[in-house]
Amino acid sequence: MTIERSELTHTDLEDLRNTRNDYRVRRWMKTDQIISSEEHLRWFKSSKYLHLFSVWRKSLCGEIVGYSYLNPSNLLACNNCYDIGLFKIPGEEPGTGAEILQHTECFAAKTLGRCTLLAQVKVTNMKSIKLFVNAEFSETLSVDRHYRLFKKDLFIDSSV
Repeated sequence: MTIERSELTHTDLEDLRNTRNDYRVRRWMKTDQIISSEEHLRWFKSSKYLHLFSVWRKSLCGEIVGYSYLNPSNLLACNNCYDIGLFKIPGEEPGTGAEILQHTECFAAKTLGRCTLLAQVKVTNMKSIKLFVNAEFSETLSVDRHYRLFKKDLFIDSSV
C-alpha cells in the first residue's frame, strides 16, 4: 500500500473526531475522554500547528488510513523538540502504523529540519512501544509511571 499526506481540512474534522473517539483509539490517548463536536471545532480554529497535522490516505483511492501530528514539546529541555503522535483507522492492515510513522518522520525532516521527536506512550500499549523501538527511537527518562518516553533525533542528509 502506498500512502500520501494531506493537510487537515474542515471536511476531515468529523472523520478525525469519530476515529479519535473510537474506544480502540481513545484508550491509548493521554486524554482519553470523548471529545464533543464543539470542542473539536474550537481546537481546529485555535490551533497554531495545523500545518503539522497530517491526514494519511491511500494513494489510489484517497481513503483515509490514519493521522499523525507534531507539536512543539515542553517535555524535555531541548531546542527544536516536537511531540509526535499517530493513530491509524481501526481495522487497517498490519504495518499501516509503521508506514505512517516513517512518512511522518520524513515530513518532519523536510518541514522542521534538524529536530528531536518525542513520543509519549502508555506503558500498557505494547504495539506502540514496539513501533517506536523498531523505528529506532530510544527510551529516555519517563514523565511518570504511566508513560514511557521515546526520543529520536532527525538529521537531514544533504547528500541526497
